[in-house]
Amino acid sequence: MEAVPRHLALLPRPDLSRPGIEVLELRLRSWDNQPLRALLGRPAFRQEGDCVRMRPSSSEAEEPDYLAIEEGQTDLVFHSDPDRRLEDRVLDVVRLARAACSLEGVDGEHLRFPCRLDPDAPDALVIADLLRQRGWI
Repeated sequence: MEAVPRHLALLPRPDLSRPGIEVLELRLRSWDNQPLRALLGRPAFRQEGDCVRMRPSSSEAEEPDYLAIEEGQTDLVFHSDPDRRLEDRVLDVVRLARAACSLEGVDGEHLRFPCRLDPDAPDALVIADLLRQRGWI
């Protein structure tokens, strides 16, 4: 996966930001050079070691969970192409998680996948969470 540079670009999204909430768009490349996009919403006055909740969007027009952000969490929402192979989608989740953890104030130890509580969670998210729990990523 490291053979292809991720080419991470961070773009401020003032159209989605609110007073006290900063929203960034993450643009990067997957291992097979496909474009990946995610929105990262977090409190504007954040602290080190933010708790990051990573979740898939239900549509192309994703939006941060403003309520969770107001409670102090960082929300990372991404769109996963259902036409990609499962193993590619898992690697996409891993690459997005690593990109988020490379940002200032984000700690990989506090990365949460909400799939444990959701029986309808996408397989790619469940597998990526399992790999992370086992220490393989």
